[in-house]
Amino acid sequence: MRRTLKSTVGFTLFAALVGACRHEVDAAARAEHERVGAAVTIDAHWRELGANSPRMQTEKNAAPQNGAVTTWHDSGAKASEGVLLDGQRQGAWSFWYSDGGLRWQGTFERDVAVDVERAWYANGQQHYEGTLQAGKRSGTYRFWYDNGMPEREAEFVDDVQHGKCRRWDLDGHLDARETGLYERGRKIAEL
Repeated sequence: MRRTLKSTVGFTLFAALVGACRHEVDAAARAEHERVGAAVTIDAHWRELGANSPRMQTEKNAAPQNGAVTTWHDSGAKASEGVLLDGQRQGAWSFWYSDGGLRWQGTFERDVAVDVERAWYANGQQHYEGTLQAGKRSGTYRFWYDNGMPEREAEFVDDVQHGKCRRWDLDGHLDARETGLYERGRKIAEL
């Protein structure tokens, strides 16, 4: 049997979810995504989820701040699932669109996203994949357009593009304007 927790606990969890996955996309990528009608950031996913005021439920006898947690869209579809430890997300978490499609998967340590994260568009195509260290992008990230074509492969350090970057247009042609070597978020050389 499950019991519904107070809405303030649900709001607190939602606020924590919003803060965990902030991703910025450069202006050109944002414009390209808007042109094709695609979501551009994981933050947009959380804003959309927030408008639905998800309900939070835990397993019977679980303390409100510890145990398995499932949130639901108003439609009744699962919105998120994971574990709270001392009120913080811990371990594997998954998030879904209101139609049931997978939206994001990742791992948390004491409410900070770590290790591999993956996100999908509403149409089921993979959006991006990469590794987080202490909640920040680190290493190589791969991004895809919502049609499944590769969009970008870029290296990050402390959530800032740093190292090689290759970007393709929707037709699969290398975009020379953005492809190059980056240092602290700024392009410094061609590849």
